Amino acid sequence: MPVPESQYGETNKWYELIKLLIILTAIMAIRNSFGLFLTSIENQFGLTRGETSAFFSVFSILAAFFTVLGGWALDRFGPKKVFVVMGLVTILSLMLTGQTNSSWQLYFTYSLLLAAGTGGGFSLALAAISRLFTKRRGLALGIGLSGEGIGTLAVAPLATFLISTFNWRMAYSILGPLAGVIIIGFALFLRQPRRSSGEPVDGSARVPQISGFSVSQAMKTVSFWLLGVVYLAISFNNYLALTHMVPNALDLGISPARAALIVSLMGGFTIPGRLIIGWASDKTNRKILALCCTLVQVVAMIWLAWSDSLWMFYVFAIVFGFTFGGLSNLMATLIGDTFGITNIGAMTGALVVGFTIGAALGPAVGGLIYDATGTYFLAFLIGLGVACLAVLCMALTRPELKVKMARAQAPR
Repeated sequence: MPVPESQYGETNKWYELIKLLIILTAIMAIRNSFGLFLTSIENQFGLTRGETSAFFSVFSILAAFFTVLGGWALDRFGPKKVFVVMGLVTILSLMLTGQTNSSWQLYFTYSLLLAAGTGGGFSLALAAISRLFTKRRGLALGIGLSGEGIGTLAVAPLATFLISTFNWRMAYSILGPLAGVIIIGFALFLRQPRRSSGEPVDGSARVPQISGFSVSQAMKTVSFWLLGVVYLAISFNNYLALTHMVPNALDLGISPARAALIVSLMGGFTIPGRLIIGWASDKTNRKILALCCTLVQVVAMIWLAWSDSLWMFYVFAIVFGFTFGGLSNLMATLIGDTFGITNIGAMTGALVVGFTIGAALGPAVGGLIYDATGTYFLAFLIGLGVACLAVLCMALTRPELKVKMARAQAPR
C-alpha cells in the first residue's frame, strides 16, 4: 500500500534508498558478468568470439523492450511488485542456462529470460530514486546507482572462483538463485510513497504551474534524441570493455584471476565516481560535469586501443570506471533536469533504450572485429569515435523544462 507523504519522513526515504542499492547490486552483478563466462561458453559449444558475443547482444536488444515495459509497470504498480517478478525470472533464467545442452537454447534461457529478469533493473532503480529525491538527487543517485559498481566488483572474483572450482554451468546455477533471493527479499520490504500532487517526497518547494514532459512530448524535442545517443555511446564502450577486456587479456597470456581483477577495478571505481561526481552535481553545473566525463572517456579509449600489458588495463579500468560511474549518475539527474519528474519512470525507460542498444552493439562489434582481424585494436578505435560522438551530443542538449517554463511565463 502506498505510504501517505506526510508519514514518509526523512529517515524512511534513506531506508528505501539502501534497499534499492542492494537490489541493484544483485541485478547488475548478474548483468555485467557475461564477459567472465564468454570463453567458457565459447569453448563448450565450439563457437567463434562473435557468435558467443551475440548471446549478450540479443539480451541487450530484448532488454530495451523490457526497460520500456518496466518503466510503465513502475509508474502503474510501484517498485515492489516489479522487482519481485524480476527476481523470480532471474532465478529461472540462470537455472535453465546451467542446464542447456545446445547453444541455440541460450537465446531463450539467457538472452530472453535474463533480459526480462534484469534488463530494466538499472533504469527502474534510477526512476524510483529520482521520485524520492529532488534537492539531493545527485548524491542519492550516486549512492543508489553505485550498486552497479558493487555488483560488478563482487561478481568477478566469485564467478571466477565458481567457474574454476566447478564449471560455468554450476556457476550460473549458484549465482542465479543467490541474486534472485536478494532481489526478492529486499523488494518485499520496499514501500511506495503516495503523492497526490506530483511533488517530490523530500520536501522540495512545489512548482505547480508547469508540469513535466510526457514521453510523447519529450520525443518531439531534439534533446531527447541527443540524450538517447549519449546513452547509446557510453553503453557501447562500457559493454565493449566489460565483454572483451577479459578475453583480450587472456589472449595476451594474462592469468584468469588477474584478468578478472580488471573487471573488478572497472566496476569498483564506478562507486567513487558516482559518489564524488554525484555530490559535485548538486553543487555545480551538471552538464559541464558530464562533458568533462565524456572527454576523459575519449582519452581512456585512446589508451585502451594501445594497451598491451596488465598495468595498462588496470589504469584504463580505474579511469574509465570512475568516469562511467559519474556519467551514469549525471545522465540520471539530467533526465529529471531536462524533462521534469512527472513521468520519470516511463521517460527513463524510453531513454535507456539507447543504453540497451549500445549494450547490444558494443559486444557484437568487438566480437565480429576480433573474428575478422584476430585483435581488438580496430574495435577500440571505433569506441574512440563513439566517445567523441557522446561529447558532441552532450554539448548540444538543452534544459527543455526550463525552456517550456520560460515560454509559458513570457508576456503575450
